[in-house]
Amino acid sequence: MANAHAWVLLGALTLPALASAQTAQEQVARADLLRQAEEARQASDHARALDLASRAGQLRMTPSVRLLIAQEHATLGHTLEALALSTLCATEARADAALNNRERILAACTALEESLQARVARVTVRVATPAPEGLRIAVQGAELRAALWGIEVPVLPGRVTVEATAPGRQALRQDLDLVAGATQVLTVALAAATAAPPPAPPTTTAPLRAPTTTAAPPLRASTAPATAPRPVLSPRGPGAGPWVVAGVGVASFGLAGVFFGLRGGAVQERDRALAETAPRCDEDAARCDYTSATEADARARTWNALTNVALGVGASAVVGGVVWWLLAKRRGEPRTPTVGWSLSPGPGSLTVSFGGAL
Repeated sequence: MANAHAWVLLGALTLPALASAQTAQEQVARADLLRQAEEARQASDHARALDLASRAGQLRMTPSVRLLIAQEHATLGHTLEALALSTLCATEARADAALNNRERILAACTALEESLQARVARVTVRVATPAPEGLRIAVQGAELRAALWGIEVPVLPGRVTVEATAPGRQALRQDLDLVAGATQVLTVALAAATAAPPPAPPTTTAPLRAPTTTAAPPLRASTAPATAPRPVLSPRGPGAGPWVVAGVGVASFGLAGVFFGLRGGAVQERDRALAETAPRCDEDAARCDYTSATEADARARTWNALTNVALGVGASAVVGGVVWWLLAKRRGEPRTPTVGWSLSPGPGSLTVSFGGAL
């Protein structure tokens, strides 16, 4: 393989005395690119070797340079690109009888092509005639041009997706599971798209009519004596309100204890951070970092504020509940509600008025 690489490089560097449409500067640059590409190949830097060889081919492409590019593609796992280049390399070498080192380059191109043929699968997409207008076919997401319909095209083994679309036709999607060396033939025949169902006729509804109302008979005042009202008793004692308020105060005291404990932990963390940082600051100012101590101090201040707030709320709630309980009056005297009504006649009308107190 090393000898083959050497012959490839020798063939690429062997140029005619007068290169068509290529300056002497470009010839020197091309030769330098090919030498650097060979050095990168020897160093197993195949990505760089591919880049350098491709640049040299842009200046002037020959079968030997195309072979070099194909070999680097194959080494990097670009199977389809390497197969296309090796096939073209062999075709060019066969057609150029005056090519330097023609036999060796042709043999190397052919050997690479044959080895890559065994690594790919092939798909033939046939189109049923007549082909619908605007038919588009894609293999693995890449459009398959009409010139390749009915022709074997190489694909990488595995799941191969073929899609076909055309205006007014139902789309086709077919997944093929292919192994290396396998061939598959797929015929594309798109059925006409089904017409959308006609819209449903609008439903008719009966016209809405205003509901008929029947006038209610006029109210008449009753002269029957009213029954004696029952006395309404006010509740006795302050109720559960003072106890609820006092309970909130007790809970606030407990919460204050929790906040105070968290404050103590933050203070200890701050002091520990200060103790660890101070020696480093004395030794080297660049290592002086009080970030941890500052953050711990901020947390301690926050927990201290929450502790004070909880203590204030708890004290206020307990005092308020006690005062409420002491000042509440025991109300138990019966109260009798009064209710009255009156009639006010007017021209063409009668007004009824109700009033009272509970």
